[in-house]
Amino acid sequence: RFRNVTGVQTCALPIFTGDVTGNLTGNVTGGTVAAASYNGGQLAGLRNKIMNGAMLIAQKGTSLTATTGTNTRNNSLRMLDRWTYVGNTSQQSTMTQQSDGPASDSSLPYSMRLTVTTADATVGASEYFTVAQAIEGYDARTLVDKTFTISFWVRSSVVGTYGLVLYNGAWPSTDYSYVAEYSISSANTWEYKTIQITDGLVTTGSNWNWTSGAGVTVGWTLYAGTDRQTSATNTWNNAWYLTTPSQVNAVGTIGNIFALTGVQIEVGNQATPFEHRPMPVELAMCERYYEKSFPFGTAPAQNTGATLGAAYAVGQILNQAFSTAVTFAVTKRAAPTITTFAPDAATANWSTNATTPTAATANIGDSGFALIGNTAVTAGNNYSIHWTASADI
Repeated sequence: RFRNVTGVQTCALPIFTGDVTGNLTGNVTGGTVAAASYNGGQLAGLRNKIMNGAMLIAQKGTSLTATTGTNTRNNSLRMLDRWTYVGNTSQQSTMTQQSDGPASDSSLPYSMRLTVTTADATVGASEYFTVAQAIEGYDARTLVDKTFTISFWVRSSVVGTYGLVLYNGAWPSTDYSYVAEYSISSANTWEYKTIQITDGLVTTGSNWNWTSGAGVTVGWTLYAGTDRQTSATNTWNNAWYLTTPSQVNAVGTIGNIFALTGVQIEVGNQATPFEHRPMPVELAMCERYYEKSFPFGTAPAQNTGATLGAAYAVGQILNQAFSTAVTFAVTKRAAPTITTFAPDAATANWSTNATTPTAATANIGDSGFALIGNTAVTAGNNYSIHWTASADI
């Protein structure tokens, strides 16, 4: 064993074997370095279980109304890709993709920010609001019985104690949760946090999903009443908790903000630098859950006036149905929900010509679907329609 080996070391032996304890700095040349693991996990990429942790991908839009309502969970047109929320709340916030990442890490230029537009100053016992991402079961099961580390950059208007929660499945089908605390010490200042989950996920409880459903959901709680609070931190609880009694109310004043970026979950007891996957890889990973025909930078909407990327078909017989096949760029987690958008009207039907055939779908599967035009068809006319496919969890 060698301790604190610094600089360039040479040796006449062709092979060096054994353990190095301490710090080894400098270059290794002229041979092969083999190791079973680094930080208890993979040596190379794809170690981050969180998708879109750098908040780069905003297929659904960059400025959207985030939440209001009773016992709601929303994963459609509310957040950046792969992000959602659970809430039982009278507050309302807007979600925006911001170009304001931490100054000390220029590799993270974007963040996801929630800004309170309707405040809730008094927290009722049953109220809560948590920003979350559900990790698919196939990915979550690799965290069972393995210590893992959650790291992230956070910024908030409200200083104090916050809860970070993990729970099995997706709301409301959950019966096991793990709550940890972290603190924000300076208002409106980016702070870097790490939380270690010793011994990883458990299999106790009835709602774990280890296939294509929600395996484990990770949430950042902005406020929660006593019904969702526990003092049993850093351990698994046989109930759905979201935070502790020390939780601050981050939505109590209009204009309050809460922002995240650089979110990473990795096997091991140390946080490593944020993993930046190539943009095409990150986008494809997100498209397993949500895909659209609109250009990347265009939020889905009716009547955008553009047909780039839209499905296209030609009517063959007067007032007789026609169809076209759509093949997804990425196989979906499950058969998705299809929503259609008219390029030049608010009807959600085929358009861009004198007639507007009614849109319908058929044969929806994880690899594609069929788009149908019914009635009001003119033979020889060309028709276009946009679509989105959501299989999010």
